[in-house]
Amino acid sequence: MASTKAILKEYDSKKELLDAFGPDLEELFVELMKKENIKYNSVLNRVKVRKSLRTKIIHKNNKYNDLSEITDVVGLRIITYFSEDVQRIAELIERHFNIDEDNSINKMKAIKADQFGYISMHYIVSLTPKQLKKTHYKKYEGLKAEIQIRSILQHAWAEIEHDLGYKLGKQIPWEIRRSFSRVASLLETADIAFNDIRNRMDKYEEEILFEINNNPERVKISDKILKIYLTLDNELHDLNQKLHYEKQIYYQEELHRLGSMLAEIGVKNIKELEDCLKAHEEILEAFQKEIDENVKNVIELLSTYLICEQGDPETIRLFFKTYKNKSLSDQDIVDLQRIVQQIQVDMDQA
Repeated sequence: MASTKAILKEYDSKKELLDAFGPDLEELFVELMKKENIKYNSVLNRVKVRKSLRTKIIHKNNKYNDLSEITDVVGLRIITYFSEDVQRIAELIERHFNIDEDNSINKMKAIKADQFGYISMHYIVSLTPKQLKKTHYKKYEGLKAEIQIRSILQHAWAEIEHDLGYKLGKQIPWEIRRSFSRVASLLETADIAFNDIRNRMDKYEEEILFEINNNPERVKISDKILKIYLTLDNELHDLNQKLHYEKQIYYQEELHRLGSMLAEIGVKNIKELEDCLKAHEEILEAFQKEIDENVKNVIELLSTYLICEQGDPETIRLFFKTYKNKSLSDQDIVDLQRIVQQIQVDMDQA
């Protein structure tokens, strides 16, 4: 067996390489998860510090021959929102990396059926021959890393367990260990419940998509409906592109604002919105060129146009104050109404 001093010397000589391997592995995983459309809470890489490595070698009674036998020197921790995604990432790892089966642990299977506690998946991986052919990765040949995958609730359990020193095991009184087990069962139940809620939400979105495509008059405007509708290739999407509005992420507050603006102009469902967009497409193009407003999308442009066309001065003033946080003077309102009237005249003459 190699001495502790010899392994630490090897560690020191490879420290720069190990420090580079962690971030590159993290970047590779993030790219793979994006391709698989797997949403995650966080991905963190770390390299075991020298003091911790020394403690481990001594604790294991100097059983290691060299640094390569210590498989968790480089580590990656992936935290998912849902426990179902832990399995999806496990399958991704098995497809894209070499797995050290002897040192990998599925703690989900290791725990007994009547027990509750720390459950996550630990893989020991190395890059495949195909990956090592890439110039950037060649230097990592022979290196291994530990990949931990757990849900955010499983992570909460692990962090609290560690903080309370629960790993002292039998030194902790039975009553306290039992209480900790009860809490663990609640977290596992919550994990299952969140998975169920997500699956039901996915089914609900599928039903909404069907209604939007087949019965748009039945689909009433709401924040949730707008969130779905704004992601689709449809009349709204085409007009947004035509008018060069950049695609953006809509947060709850913005969705609520857009829904309220549509309500102001009397648009109550998806059919009415699509009909309104078709009827005003050319007018909106002309209106966009004439107004000096910070408008971010077609819904806002349409609402602004129709309020200026249909509303009295006080309605227009209130609309701008409420939805654009802008105070209009009497002259501003006159100018907006004049623009709308001129556009209508131009359209009639065309």
